[in-house]
Amino acid sequence: MEPLDQIQAKIDRLMKDYLDSKSLPLYDMLSYHLGIHGLDPGLTISERAHGILLQIAVETLGGDPLLTLPAAMSIEMVNAFCEIHDDVQSGNPTRNGQDSLWWVWGPAQAINAGDGMHSIARISLMNLDRQHFSDRTSHAALSFLDKGALVTFEGRFRDLEMQERIDTSVAAYLEMAGQKTGALYGSALSMAAELSGLSSKACEGLFQSGHLIGQAKQIKLDMNQIWGSDSNQKI
Repeated sequence: MEPLDQIQAKIDRLMKDYLDSKSLPLYDMLSYHLGIHGLDPGLTISERAHGILLQIAVETLGGDPLLTLPAAMSIEMVNAFCEIHDDVQSGNPTRNGQDSLWWVWGPAQAINAGDGMHSIARISLMNLDRQHFSDRTSHAALSFLDKGALVTFEGRFRDLEMQERIDTSVAAYLEMAGQKTGALYGSALSMAAELSGLSSKACEGLFQSGHLIGQAKQIKLDMNQIWGSDSNQKI
């Protein structure tokens, strides 16, 4: 299996090549958030956990990771879209060791940039036909991407709602955590399964496994926040 840093470098190169092909300063903002503006791929400041997971899953399931790079880019763009909106929503002044996008360009432009990330994600996934995937497979992968995004939004809704309550149950917290933090991991796994030729049942099962990853990661993040540990530790 290819080293993780090399997988990340390939994802970064694909994103950087796309954004560098655009002349509007909007795309410089996107590169800035992704940590690839003016940097060589492989030297970025943020990790591509979702894209790397997708690529590892493809190889494990017997697919070809070289053909699924557009899907890895796509899931990373959706994650970046969520990060940008989350920073605006929460007022986070920094992200990955640098000023957050909204802190530099303002909330209005940040929201616009985040929406641009989401659009690029879908465009990237539609490039799968150039890798000789069928229209049916590309459409199924897009459905899992959109499903993950929507479930993430549901989780964020639950999270915001819980901040106004004092009677949240453990079950409600776990459901929120699985949705908010796990849905995109589920998308990565289910997209990998679809692009590797697995059955619809297997794809759905892998999507649900992302729920458990999200629960574990969110619990760790919340514990680190409460007790002051490094919240960037890997799960």
